[in-house]
Amino acid sequence: TMVSGKGFEPIEKRFKTDIPDVYCKVKYGSNPKEVWQTSTINNSLTPSWNESRKYELLHNQVLNVEVYDANKRSSDELLGSFHVTVEQVLLQGGILEIELTMEAKPIGTFIKVQCDQISVTKTRLDS
Repeated sequence: TMVSGKGFEPIEKRFKTDIPDVYCKVKYGSNPKEVWQTSTINNSLTPSWNESRKYELLHNQVLNVEVYDANKRSSDELLGSFHVTVEQVLLQGGILEIELTMEAKPIGTFIKVQCDQISVTKTRLDS
């Protein structure tokens, strides 16, 4: 679940100050083509998504998250990113606030993610 974000700053553009239109791209597992994108929260410094997807992931699998400002007249702008394993989130009670980085440097902006552990039961069919 992509829960929320905080610490976003207004972006100074040529003739105005732009409040970001924030969305996240989440890549998971070993296939880089597996991407889930949240909805865009327009004009928000504290976006709240509370959007979930269900995937069967192992504890050591990595979630790669990139956060963008959506733009209508130009390419979307990368605001920051982070990488976290499912296990890191589960060890913090299933919810974790993670600081975004840009070029490997923390930028003071945070995204809250949540992972739920599901139990898989195997049943044996007797013939």
